[in-house]
Amino acid sequence: LFTGQPPFDGKPAKAMHKVLDKEPTLPSEIADVPEELDEILLTALAKKKDDRYDNIVYLRDELQDLYEEC
Repeated sequence: LFTGQPPFDGKPAKAMHKVLDKEPTLPSEIADVPEELDEILLTALAKKKDDRYDNIVYLRDELQDLYEEC
């Protein structure tokens, strides 16, 4: 959504392999977005559940804080 492309691309089997084994490219390397957005989105996309936001409200709050800073 922020970069205009999915975090992993390719044919379905290759994309699934990337989802399981690779880290997504930093959004700021793909699109003109603030580097602060990288940490927020990578947390949302974390592979381990314990590394992701506990609640969507926390993600919303971080995005809102970043928006208000810009």
